[in-house]
Amino acid sequence: MVKYLKPSPLHIVMLPWLKFSHINPFFELSKRISQLSHNITFLSTQPPIDKLLDSIEQTDKFPMIRLIPLDDHDLDSLRESFQKFLEHASLTPDWLIHDFFPDIFISTAAQFDIKCAPLSLIGAAANAFMWSAVFEPVDPKLDQLTKPHNWDPSRISLVYKPYEARQKQEQQMLYNGSTKRKSDQYFMSFGSEDFLTQDYVHELANGLELSGVPFLFALRSPAGGKPFELPEGFEERTSNRGVVCKGWVPQIEILSHPSVGGFLTHCRWSSLVETFQFGQTLIPFPFAHDQCFNSRLIVEKGIGIEIPRNENDGSFSSVDVAKTIRLMMVEEEGKKIREKAKELKREIGREELHGQYVKNFVKYLEENRGLKNKL
Repeated sequence: MVKYLKPSPLHIVMLPWLKFSHINPFFELSKRISQLSHNITFLSTQPPIDKLLDSIEQTDKFPMIRLIPLDDHDLDSLRESFQKFLEHASLTPDWLIHDFFPDIFISTAAQFDIKCAPLSLIGAAANAFMWSAVFEPVDPKLDQLTKPHNWDPSRISLVYKPYEARQKQEQQMLYNGSTKRKSDQYFMSFGSEDFLTQDYVHELANGLELSGVPFLFALRSPAGGKPFELPEGFEERTSNRGVVCKGWVPQIEILSHPSVGGFLTHCRWSSLVETFQFGQTLIPFPFAHDQCFNSRLIVEKGIGIEIPRNENDGSFSSVDVAKTIRLMMVEEEGKKIREKAKELKREIGREELHGQYVKNFVKYLEENRGLKNKL
């Protein structure tokens, strides 16, 4: 009888982008892989490492995860500290699972014969459109961004609206709580990188006030920029049913709270997954990148509704904000969407399904760790 030796534990290095919207999904995957008896070294900068250390010290479930800070003074210092880590690692890494870092990090790993696996936090449908139709041209034209492409196998409108396309072009140039009743409070937040304009803030705030719905508004101003101003007297008039938090908020904790019944979001994929797992309704308010395609997907799948906006300049009214929030939260017309959100929660919550995905992924890493990098 042939006996098969159990493969030795892998040593996997995780390198997410330096924002918590990327760090959190990478860390969740790290925890799942470590529970399969594999070693994880999680690399990031000092502030997020400190926060993650606090969370790990509260439990002894993840002894196989090491957290290592990198120097982030600039891109060169980040790469140099990454190289020093590889040079002095007591346990040679088998794999580097990385975010969309520059090629210098991949080539550095290749010098040590470390296999690399990119982990994209963008949904598959949006990824296909963005990389093939948007990022290939150095200076994409408006019609390349607003018209469907023949290769698109989906039946979803994977195109930018004109105002989104113009925002995308501009960005391409730059690159070159509560005591409320159950499920009656609306949460509005726009992440750590996508910032509103002052006009948008006024329309959204006035819409919240007109809706009459209890709310939590996470209003984060641009770093180093002028703080956003709410409409005069807004906080006083809504103090009996709403809270404005001008800074970072614990998004997962808020979405999981029983008083919260919906989410108006910029539509990053990681935020959507967090929303789905807690059965919240969605009002997508995309800015650019994959957010626009994620919004189309949500609307066409019947699990959310966009606020009506001008197709050419992206403008919208506070009246439409109020109508959309009320439709999602209290109107009979939104009942089917609320029921679909609950169904999606049950599907997303299938732990055995997610566990099998991780096992299949780790099996692939084990079977291919001996292969050399091909640059």
